[in-house]
Formats: sequence, structure tokens, C-alpha cells
Amino acid sequence: MKLNSNYFHDNPISQDGTYKVKVMVCKDGVTKNGNPKVAVKFKVLDGKETDSVFWDSFVMVPSALSRLFSFLTSINQPVGANCDIDSDAWIGQVLSVSGKTEVYNEKIGFRVESFSKSEVIPQGEATVVDELESEAFL
Repeated sequence: MKLNSNYFHDNPISQDGTYKVKVMVCKDGVTKNGNPKVAVKFKVLDGKETDSVFWDSFVMVPSALSRLFSFLTSINQPVGANCDIDSDAWIGQVLSVSGKTEVYNEKIGFRVESFSKSEVIPQGEATVVDELESEAFL
């Protein structure tokens, strides 16, 4: 698997596992092959890895749609071949991810293997993203 620079971050998850995360930033783009994609920055909300962050990408090609649909289902977004993708609606959504850490060029990255719905965080406990913080990662 070829890894891109968004895969790694200064405050990475250091252990395999399942984490409650929040979507912090979504950046629409295009792959080198011209396929539409959305890069998503996640932040861990609980446990030993609280405040760890990582990026993941969704490429809009037929072979990757089941992964995208799994993600969209976990955040209660519409799923289907004729659905409009509104990545702005993903920001602030809370879900659970399971994955594994990987080391590449002496940096740690987190590869998401599955997405699932998460318990709702009581109001007042969710973190608010500082607009400047989110801008710094675009």
C-alpha cells in the first residue's frame, strides 16, 4: 500500500484498537488519476489516545464505495449510488473507528479498518474546533 503524507501526523495514535473519534476537517480534492476524493482529519475523543489525530481518505471509485458507504452509515448520512456527497456535513460527526498502527519512514500512521456508529456524546462534552486550528491542516 502506498502511503501519502496526510497519513502521518505529529500526534498519532500509537496503538491498534477501536477509538471514538470526531471528524475535524474535510478537504475535497482529486487523486493523481483524476478521481474525486475527500481527505478527512479525525481526532480521538477518549482513552489513552485522547487528542491524537490522523487523516484518512475516501476515493470515489467503484472499488472503494463499500468503505465510503460504511463510513457514511456510521455518521447517519445518506448512502446510495445517486446520493450527493456533502463532506461539509461530516464535520463534527462522532463515530467509532477500528484500525492498526503502521510505521513508514520512522513515522507512525493509523490505518482505519472499519467504521461504526458511536454513542452520542452528551452536550457540553464534545470538543469545539478552533477555526484557526482546522485551517492549519488544510
